[in-house]
Amino acid sequence: LRRLCDKPNVRLVRWVKQRTDHGVEQVKVYEQITTPQASVVLDAAAHVAPEIKLLTGYPVLLPDKTISRPGYNVGGIYYAGPQIEPERDPDAIRAHLLDMIVDFPFEDGESRANCVGMMLTPMLRRFVGKVPLHLVTSPMAGTGKTRLVEQILGISYLSEELSSSQLPENPEDRAKWLIALLIGGDTLVHLDNLTEELDSANLASLLTSARVSDRLLGASTFLRLENQLTIAATGNNTQLSSELARRTVVVRLTHPDPEHRSGWKHPDSAEWARSQRSRTLECLAGMALLADAAWAGPALGSFEAWSLAVGSALLAVGIDGHLGNRARWREE
Repeated sequence: LRRLCDKPNVRLVRWVKQRTDHGVEQVKVYEQITTPQASVVLDAAAHVAPEIKLLTGYPVLLPDKTISRPGYNVGGIYYAGPQIEPERDPDAIRAHLLDMIVDFPFEDGESRANCVGMMLTPMLRRFVGKVPLHLVTSPMAGTGKTRLVEQILGISYLSEELSSSQLPENPEDRAKWLIALLIGGDTLVHLDNLTEELDSANLASLLTSARVSDRLLGASTFLRLENQLTIAATGNNTQLSSELARRTVVVRLTHPDPEHRSGWKHPDSAEWARSQRSRTLECLAGMALLADAAWAGPALGSFEAWSLAVGSALLAVGIDGHLGNRARWREE
């Protein structure tokens, strides 16, 4: 940018001396420039700065079906992380990923498969486009819903626990909140403690939208933002509106006495997830490469590309049952 600003016919900023409580300081003042001057800068920038559409700290599956490398990748994806070599052994992939979630009391094999699918989804997000909401629910507190999302999912991708968010009650506030997430560049979101009955037109619309358009709060600027979010939610006995239910994949946890559970294989799940992060990303990357969009398996309406990619990848490593609990859950 300094090289661009130093062009003789363009001056974007100037430094002025300003007296403050701490003495005289130099302050940067932005200059208003003409349209022709702006064209000079933009033309020059196009040759030195490639467009970045996604900045991520974890590898993703690229449109050409390769795993992103550190630095700039095809499709405007910049991966700011270490080199990850995908695991190629399907048995090793299955063994590791199932071990990551071995301490969680899944209601059935379908919920376990849906959980592994949830773990794979952020890596496939750019490849498949729209992805559904994943709801981790239980009939009681203490089964590990938040730990599963914030520690296993969050640390595996972000190297830190995924922060929880509360969905605002007011629909107008929900719209502003969702726009703020998109502006902030978030890729993973955890909606915690959902109410027993949730109906949100804003959230339902976001899940099936590749891009979102809205006005910037407090300004006349109109934004057109790309939706890159993967959303996981947790709640007890959560019931969703029909619009949200058909956009949701359910992971159910249950245990007769969760407060007195014992026999944990990995008692400190956060530390376990941190110590295994590189290995987990290797296995997820290997499974992502096995995704087959031409696979003829069960598909979730509006999310066909995601359904086929995740279902085929799970089947390739020997995990079946993905989306198998959907009809039963909707009936309940």
